[in-house]
Amino acid sequence: MGKTKEKLQKSMDSYGKISATEQYLVLLNIVDQAKRQTDFSKETAAKLNNFSAEIRSIETQNQEEKLKRAMIAFNRLIAEIENNDKHQKLLQFLKDKGLYRILYHNAKMKGIEDDSGLKTVMKAGFIGIGLSALAVIFFALVTMLAAPFWLVVIASGLFAAAATFVAAILYGVVNDLFATHSNLAYFLLGHQPQQNSLLQTNDPVAQGVAWGVAATFGPALIAAIVFGIAATITAGFVPLATFVFPVMLIAMPLIAVGAEIYARKKAREYADSERGLWVGSNFYQQQGLEVMSPTREERAAWYANSDRNLFGFTKVPLIGVAALATVCTLSGVSMFLPAVLFSTVVMSVVPVAAVGVAIVALLALGIYTYVNRNKQIDNRSKLDFSSDNVSEHAWELYLEEDMHLVQELQATTESSLVSEKEDDSHFDFGLLSRRTSDVELSDSDSDYDPDMQENFEREKVKEEGCVF
Repeated sequence: MGKTKEKLQKSMDSYGKISATEQYLVLLNIVDQAKRQTDFSKETAAKLNNFSAEIRSIETQNQEEKLKRAMIAFNRLIAEIENNDKHQKLLQFLKDKGLYRILYHNAKMKGIEDDSGLKTVMKAGFIGIGLSALAVIFFALVTMLAAPFWLVVIASGLFAAAATFVAAILYGVVNDLFATHSNLAYFLLGHQPQQNSLLQTNDPVAQGVAWGVAATFGPALIAAIVFGIAATITAGFVPLATFVFPVMLIAMPLIAVGAEIYARKKAREYADSERGLWVGSNFYQQQGLEVMSPTREERAAWYANSDRNLFGFTKVPLIGVAALATVCTLSGVSMFLPAVLFSTVVMSVVPVAAVGVAIVALLALGIYTYVNRNKQIDNRSKLDFSSDNVSEHAWELYLEEDMHLVQELQATTESSLVSEKEDDSHFDFGLLSRRTSDVELSDSDSDYDPDMQENFEREKVKEEGCVF
């Protein structure tokens, strides 16, 4: 009868935690299973062979240090294949084996929540979106109810301010959603000396929304005030060309797309250059980037995020000035333009609908961000916000939910022990022998693996100080 997960856990509890050597062998077992797959490309197979040789060549008498080095090597492997379409089958295999949970459930870095005031700015940004929604509703009601002229003028100015604010925030959110997917560490660790994570989550969408709102609130507020005043004055003399605002709402995200294209170009340039890519504005950021962005390509993306921001913040003001000039100019020459442009549908319905859709989208993203503000996903970007210091188990594998891997290892170990007994070997496997002798395994559990037998023998010899 097969050993159940509960009995195996009880056995582990009785004899103590799985040793560093055994955890190291679990990682080797995953590599060996991957090497036996036949559907990988030649390039992927070669990468696996090189990686297998790398982690087997780790030389140290300290088994905890050896496990840590193997985990660091696995982390780099994952970083390399995540961004390479040629190795997606290998990546999926590792995910199916639960490697992300095993490797990253125990966070490697302490999370620090930002206290520089950015969170207050972010909240103010969402309040601004809510007030913009009220301004849009007010404008819609005024135009529908044929209100007095002075009220129409005020409503038009408020609508212009709301549309401008929403367009600017929309740009910031789209821009930072691109940026968080390009290099999340840039936001989780901060990219200026005084910055840290805005939220206790490594969800790239939630972080992108939060940083996008916080980063653009100030410029958005200034632009809204300028547009509001200019629109109110203009509306006092001529019909306001509100049909320009839907165009502005489309233009802002397009600038973010342009910034993304530019950032990718710069990232390729950085990666291909010979310059050193020293990332991080303080020791905490540098330490975190060793885990979150260990490859040159990812560090190039970290640099390119700054270029992305520079591109956007130099282009958005130009678009804003052009939009303001267009609104005032078209309003001033309204008598020469086609009457349809100043019809109720074009002047009221279309602009209100466009701004309304943008507001609903931003509020929906805000709700998503709030719901997932403390969500931690098991990946390279996981941070521990729960304590003052990183867990003592940070560089240990998390196997509580993947006991089948331990079971496979113990089955292989048992096979090794039987073989050693038949050969009258002098090796004493000590505590591990007592553990495995207590484990009942079914035939299906005893998946003998010669590679793992050799791995186990080699590691136990090193641990016991024996020599072949």
